[in-house]
Amino acid sequence: MGFGNSGCGGSFDDSFFGIGIGFIIGFIIALLIGILLLLAFLLLF
Repeated sequence: MGFGNSGCGGSFDDSFFGIGIGFIIGFIIALLIGILLLLAFLLLF
């Protein structure tokens, strides 16, 4: 999103903060869900 519009200036920041933060938030949420499922599994057995 907006990568390569105006060289390596603000367009790189836009693409990094637009796509990167969304990807990182999704990865963190998936990681937390995995940890919670693992803890629940260990507590049950």
